Amino acid sequence: MRANLLKFACKFLFGVLLVGLLLWRIDLNLLVQNWLKLSWWCLLSVVGIRLGTYLVKAYKWHLLIPQVPYPRLCRIHLMSAYYAMLLPSQLSADAMRAYLLGRESEDTGLIVTSVLADKVTSLVGLFFLGCIGTVFGEYQLPVQWKLVMFFAFAVGIAAVFATRAGFVHASLVKTLAWAEARWSGFAPVFRALSKAVLDWHGFSERKAAMFGCMGLGVLHQLMAAVSLFVLGRSLGLPVSLLSWCWISCVLSAVLFLPVTIGGIGLRDGTLVGLLGWMGFGPEKALAMSLALLSAAALMAMLGALLVACGPVSHAGRETRGKTVVSKQD
Repeated sequence: MRANLLKFACKFLFGVLLVGLLLWRIDLNLLVQNWLKLSWWCLLSVVGIRLGTYLVKAYKWHLLIPQVPYPRLCRIHLMSAYYAMLLPSQLSADAMRAYLLGRESEDTGLIVTSVLADKVTSLVGLFFLGCIGTVFGEYQLPVQWKLVMFFAFAVGIAAVFATRAGFVHASLVKTLAWAEARWSGFAPVFRALSKAVLDWHGFSERKAAMFGCMGLGVLHQLMAAVSLFVLGRSLGLPVSLLSWCWISCVLSAVLFLPVTIGGIGLRDGTLVGLLGWMGFGPEKALAMSLALLSAAALMAMLGALLVACGPVSHAGRETRGKTVVSKQD
């Protein structure tokens, strides 16, 4: 417990240090002036878009586990916004989603796999928009950036549908069975992995659901780019939505790094670096980052309220012993 608190404190202080270094190097008066350029309708629009992304992401998850009520998944997603502000990396919020729903189900492994499939399809949508932005945006990016975007997109597509190939699925199952027999001390781990491969294969067989997830992944990632576009227009940044798509992609990828709490410092530094490369001052980037942090904090407050209200739903016990995801095309 003490070690965890020490890690939390170190990551929080590291984020504060990053923000402090950025503030030390800029004109604070200019930062305030740029912040005041953000009108109330702009900030409310960003908050509304952010809320909409949670609703879209919840429905996207619902496609994978349709027998779990959509309102329950909405609530879990909003609760994860609270934990995202307290934990490092976006993956921590996904882990909390798996925990919140998995504790009410006997098939915890299936819930965890559904969260993983949900995340991978979101990354497919993220890097798809990144590819579009790097190719058609007005800024000429280094070739290496474009290659990384396309490679990540291709890997995501391959991961989604790899187990549909019979030889891939069979090879994974045989390898894990051999490993379980070879290292019996880790048998529970290998059995869990085998179950995950089976569940993933079941998801990939439901083509309509998987393509729907990827489509909604593109939609909610596009909504994140639109929020940047709205803020950019208010700050007088002549940047197209296509360019904000690749900026949003890079920003989201950086926020996966578990080095600060709630992305504090990483978000600011990434925007300062990217917009600086595009020729804009750090004050505009920090004003935008502050607006994004404010919207995230509001969602976290809503999530905290839901957490304070108690467990997600006792009705989850009614599904015990049932198949959480139906096999449908």
